[in-house]
Formats: sequence, C-alpha cells, structure tokens
Amino acid sequence: DFDKRVACKQQNMKKYIKLIGIFAGIGLIAGVLAAIIQEPNLPDEMREQILSQLGSMTVFYIIAGFQVMIYTIIASFIGLFLAEKLNLNVLRFNKQKLWIPVLFGTISAMIIVFGDAYVFASFLPTTIESYDIDVIYLLTGIIYGGIIEEVLLRLLFLTLLLYGFQRFSKSKAVWTIHTAVIVSAVIFGLLHLPAVALLADLTPMIVVRTILLNALPGIIFGYVYMKEGLWYSMLTHMVTHLVMQLVLMPIIF
Repeated sequence: DFDKRVACKQQNMKKYIKLIGIFAGIGLIAGVLAAIIQEPNLPDEMREQILSQLGSMTVFYIIAGFQVMIYTIIASFIGLFLAEKLNLNVLRFNKQKLWIPVLFGTISAMIIVFGDAYVFASFLPTTIESYDIDVIYLLTGIIYGGIIEEVLLRLLFLTLLLYGFQRFSKSKAVWTIHTAVIVSAVIFGLLHLPAVALLADLTPMIVVRTILLNALPGIIFGYVYMKEGLWYSMLTHMVTHLVMQLVLMPIIF
C-alpha cells in the first residue's frame, strides 16, 4: 500500500509539472496579448517612460508576458498543492457535462452586457454606439480571461481561501465554500479596477459597476469550479467571452 501511494504521488507530480509547464506557456502568450490590448490606453507620460527605459513597446510586451508566466507558475503550483491537501479533484472532466459551461457562460455574458447596456450606461464616460469584433481582444479574453484568470482566481485564491477557512474553523462546513467563492469573486472584481482606470475615472458608480459586473460572473465561475473542477470553470469563462463579444455586444451595441 505504501509503495502504491508513493507511485501515485510520483505520477501526480509528473502530471502537475507537465500541466504547470503548459499553463506557463499560455501565461506568456496571455501576458503579451494583454499588454498589446492595454497599450493604446496608456497615458502618454507612461508610454514615454516605457520607451525611454525599454527602447520599444515590443520589449514591454515581452516583459509583460514573462511576468504573467511567472505568476501563473506560482499560482498553479500552490493551487494544485492545496487542492490535493483539500482532496479536491479539480482536474476531473466529463464531456457529458459540457452543457454546464455553455449555459452558465451565456448567463455570465448576459449579466455583463445587459448590466452595461441597461443599468450602468448613464454612468459610463461615453455611450457605446457601435461594436466591431476585435480578434486580438477576443483572443485575450479567451486565453487570459478563460485560462489565466481561472488559474489565479479559482485555482489559487479560491482554493487558498477555502484551505484557510477550513484550517481556521477546523471544519469543512458549507459556509467555508460559500465564503471562499464570494470573497474570491469580489477580489476578481477589484482586480479589474486598474484596467478600467485606464479608460475612465473611477467614480463611485464606475467602481460599483466594475466590481459587481465582474463579481457576479466570478461567483458563477467559483461554484462551477467547486462543483465540476478547473476545466469547467475555464470553459465557462471562455464561453462568457465568446457569447459576449461575438453575439451580445454586436447585437446590442
């Protein structure tokens, strides 16, 4: 039995190392894409400072890619380690449940787009009169949002919070799951504020809008992660961007 447990742990370690390597490569690409998307919105002073220090925006893109890659490696390692400590089988997959990301990804997309169009439109700095599909923007949403944000926010933060709550309370009560999901979702919303600040002044309503319209989908992603695992939260997040950017935004805006 001991030999079997050791062999199983070694097999899991090899699987985790391979998976972390894949996530690292995706993180590099995602970081570059995110930097490309953000570059046009950088203040002139910041752009001039980057050019004076780095010589070109290309170097800025590459550095951003490596930063995200490093974050992803650390988050993947800690998240997978803690998930195993909690006996969470976060890497399970059942293709018969693919309706889950389709359904909940569509709901998440509706929350974001309808929220902007019908609730917060008057508080936004400019009214979006039209929307053109941007391939780079879409890819960034799918790769950075769908994969890297799920590694950081669900695999790392949600799992870390759940581990902390259960260790602190010495209990596996259901409140620990609900609290971890909600807190990680609020963090997810807060982390979107710096990107929004490049586009608009952070007025109270803009702050509320940013946190709320990201936290609500974040709660959905969190429960999908806890119920079905990491692959399904990633797929749900990807479907959110696909439906939002290819269907709802072209129709509504």
